[in-house]
Amino acid sequence: SATVIDAQLPSAASSKSYGVGPVSLPPFGIGSSATRRCERAEISCANPRADPPFSSTRPMRVAVIGTGYVGLVAGTCFAESGNSVTCVDIDEKKIRRLKDGDVPIYEPGLEELLERNLHDERLKFTTRYEEAIPGAEVVFIAVGTPSGEDGSADLKYVLEAARSVARHMTGYVVVVDKSTVPVGTARKVEQAMRKV
Repeated sequence: SATVIDAQLPSAASSKSYGVGPVSLPPFGIGSSATRRCERAEISCANPRADPPFSSTRPMRVAVIGTGYVGLVAGTCFAESGNSVTCVDIDEKKIRRLKDGDVPIYEPGLEELLERNLHDERLKFTTRYEEAIPGAEVVFIAVGTPSGEDGSADLKYVLEAARSVARHMTGYVVVVDKSTVPVGTARKVEQAMRKV
């Protein structure tokens, strides 16, 4: 089974935590240094009605789909917080660079954090969903949503990622729509996953 939620991680300028479905994501976001964001990048259960098979007191197994600016920074910060993170991307060249510690974007402090977490084996990169999804407790979908012909967000990459998650998940997982998506996308993601 899976819980699917839409979430936009707030900026570091915000001082309050945001509850999103069964997961509470403390503030961190684009615009502050990666190090400050990582200090607040923890995942904890916030749904008293649910009894998910994970606890915020131990490291979690996290998968991040997409290694663009949002996915790479989030995945690195989750690893820096002590979680075991595997980032997936279809771009083989980018994954090779990341495995070598070569950061393809500029974000203050990110290169150091990435190198440390690669060395400590808390952060891994792959092009294969079957290496990232089985056993993951939380999956962040952080893929591109280019504009469609009418200006709306094209969800094809989000929905394909959701189907790939469904094909490879091995137990309960929280799926977080981290991509920039319109309201109601969680329902579409859930439907796409159920059809697999």
